[in-house]
Amino acid sequence: MSLLVIAMLLSPVVAPAPELEVEYSVEIEELPGGAESPGGASSFTFEYEFSGSRLLFWGWTGADDIRVMNKNLDTVKTIDLPTEGFQVHGTRWSDWGSVIVWGNNGTGTEDSLLVYQYPDLELNASFIPRETIPLETIDSAILVAGDLIIVVAGRDANGTSRILTFETQSNRPHAEQKLTDNLTIQTLGAMGLRLVALDVEGGATIINTSAWFFEERLEMMTGPFSCYYQTVNHPWTLGNEDGQVRVMQDFLLNQSFTYTVEVPSVQGACCIGNNNSDNIVVASPLPGGGSRIQVFHQYYGEFQIGDEVEIEGTITTLVPDPDVYNEFSVGTSDGVFMKFNVTDYIYIEQESKPDKDEGRLLVQVISILGLVSILVIVLIVWRMRKARPTENE
Repeated sequence: MSLLVIAMLLSPVVAPAPELEVEYSVEIEELPGGAESPGGASSFTFEYEFSGSRLLFWGWTGADDIRVMNKNLDTVKTIDLPTEGFQVHGTRWSDWGSVIVWGNNGTGTEDSLLVYQYPDLELNASFIPRETIPLETIDSAILVAGDLIIVVAGRDANGTSRILTFETQSNRPHAEQKLTDNLTIQTLGAMGLRLVALDVEGGATIINTSAWFFEERLEMMTGPFSCYYQTVNHPWTLGNEDGQVRVMQDFLLNQSFTYTVEVPSVQGACCIGNNNSDNIVVASPLPGGGSRIQVFHQYYGEFQIGDEVEIEGTITTLVPDPDVYNEFSVGTSDGVFMKFNVTDYIYIEQESKPDKDEGRLLVQVISILGLVSILVIVLIVWRMRKARPTENE
């Protein structure tokens, strides 16, 4: 019994771990490095190169001005169009760093497709001869697989909406798909081993590129799309003229975020921060003019508005910087380019702990009480043994 008491007295007392209370918040901050269009107020769009080191601007100094700029907004290359009256309908980077442009030169009924090849970004007129593409109008195009495959969407002379795939080294037709209900394609994008065509009715036609066959057409939202941001292996963000925002994952099969803005239509939307959709940025008009930028943060599996800012002008482009964590850029119809950062804050609160002096004093008191208890027990045991009669008695 005495040994048990001693063990209990000498055993350390384990205090329960303090409870932690974790809170998250985000803040939008405008960064230096913005600029105004040198041509005055103009509506322009831009796109970051895959690496994030360069930007492709369309409309920076005029409606058909196309130029490549570095992140300091210094012009690296001006894209020379084949004719003075060429009307640009669209432009984009290839995954290899080339630039493709489609539009009409004003001299005929057929649209033209131009490829400015990496690394010098000079026009290669023989890259994909125009006569190999049996389309009169071109709605979208994409150059993938290291510039070995080009996919073009548009309408032929009969008005049929088609998606055509060509091998650029041989200029040989590789595959063809006709669109459901003869719908017009708004944009083409790649997602892993699948090609995705977004149409004006809010649908997504999925083409499996392993054998170039039609998989299915998915209903994304009510069309047409007012904005979209496409990435190869990460979530896609979609917005429409009704004010709906969707973030789609797993080859557009799973919806991870949905929201309806107060004033339609959606001006832009994208995921930032490793593109894992923990932070989602949405731009929309303000009731009295100007634009609102909201950032949604995922708190314990649910998205909430973390912060918002208001700016002048109508946002025409909103895209993440793939080279910098949690940064994004916007362009406005007033010819203004702006950069923003989203900062994640984590607040951790826990129960207060006694200071070192109080803790040391407590240990000393417990030690003294333990020693006193041991002495008392030893004294009691000694008295009991002394009082016990011997056998001779």
